[in-house]
Amino acid sequence: MQIHAGNTAQNLKFQGTTGTDVGLSLYNASNAWTCQLYGTSSGYYGFLNSNWGNWDMKKAPNGQLQLRIGSTDQTVYHTGNMGDNDVTFSGGAGAVTISANSDIRLTNGTWTGDHAGKIQHHSNILYIQGGS
Repeated sequence: MQIHAGNTAQNLKFQGTTGTDVGLSLYNASNAWTCQLYGTSSGYYGFLNSNWGNWDMKKAPNGQLQLRIGSTDQTVYHTGNMGDNDVTFSGGAGAVTISANSDIRLTNGTWTGDHAGKIQHHSNILYIQGGS
């Protein structure tokens, strides 16, 4: 690993001497590993979950952010990638909780059809359908 002056006075450049990937591992005063910043020649950067381990946080420039939860990569949802996609909550009782001093707001729209267990705002009327 070589350390050079960066392309501006504010940067410090770390340059690997072999391979195409590069990592910067941090250790505490007891020499215990704490984190690793990692970058690949394929354009990804982020943090690994152990010294030269698997991705923990992975990002490509102008791309989506992925987090590894357990052993599965999950894309972080935000206003730019949700679009018109539906969302399903499956956490059982309390899967969706609205905090105090908060509410749910519905936009008036056209009728989407009957369905048991539905709430919809249509023609300025709030419809709640029950049944099985």
